[in-house]
Amino acid sequence: MKEDVMRVERILVRKSDENYKAIKSACGKTRSLYNVANYLMRQSFFDKRIEKHSDIDKKLKREQHECYRSLPSSSRIQIISATLGHNGEVKVSC
Repeated sequence: MKEDVMRVERILVRKSDENYKAIKSACGKTRSLYNVANYLMRQSFFDKRIEKHSDIDKKLKREQHECYRSLPSSSRIQIISATLGHNGEVKVSC
């Protein structure tokens, strides 16, 4: 049985760095969008529905979430896709 390994890279940015505020803001927006997308996926799972990441993307676009609007489209798609497993199966974080 093959297990998926998630690799994470940690980069430390000092508060004195000139890009600190921009990086912190982008990380906060990313975290917020992931949490909203994860919540919507969980709700659809509990309601016995399966939604694709494109459906979640359309829903967030329609509802004009601030965290959705504040990120570039390529980033939004990657973040929303991160709430899905391989082959489009739902990945619910508990």
